Amino acid sequence: MVVKIEYLIQPNDHGLIVLEGNNGGMPYDNLILYIEETGKVKLDTRTTYTSNDGEPIDEWHERTLTVWITSAAGGHQVLCFEDIRSVLEGERVQPLLKRIIDGHDVRWDGSNYRGRVSDDARDAADDLDWILAETDWDCGWTAWDAAEWLVGPQSDTAAARTIGLTVDSGPEDINRMVDRLWGTALSEKQWIVGGKEALGDAILALQQRLREEAEEAR
Repeated sequence: MVVKIEYLIQPNDHGLIVLEGNNGGMPYDNLILYIEETGKVKLDTRTTYTSNDGEPIDEWHERTLTVWITSAAGGHQVLCFEDIRSVLEGERVQPLLKRIIDGHDVRWDGSNYRGRVSDDARDAADDLDWILAETDWDCGWTAWDAAEWLVGPQSDTAAARTIGLTVDSGPEDINRMVDRLWGTALSEKQWIVGGKEALGDAILALQQRLREEAEEAR
């Protein structure tokens, strides 16, 4: 039996799943496999906003089981969708998913519908956790906030000079910069979080800082 997985999270045009983080803070995204009481298995993301985020009632009562695949708790993370699918649909994981589904049911206990998980299903879940934890999800891409990617450790003046930005650059000039820089980032397997719009905003913010510096120097 093949366990069918419904991929609620879909890759972008470059086949990537981007989990957004906050340099070790919150919020941050998590990639989670959900196993429902019907036996359906779904892959989706969930954002952790605070350390006090509540647990959905279906998960609290184990009507829905969750398998946490990876998270951006330490910062942005880029995963290749085909790598994820290859692991989840592979020969190591599929039998474990089947054992979890077979050993999971939901019954009324007199006060609520609660999930029951057999010992074998829990053993399979432990094995699945171990496999996913040891999987190297790095597929060669890195993710950056637009302003960090654009300026980095250099000064605003140096960054502007590098990309050809001046206080007089107009909208068409900036649009051409965005297209050129976006292509450069992709060619180097660097994903800018927020896409071209975020990159354009970062360039405009840089230009505004240049104008303010020029005003102060007068």
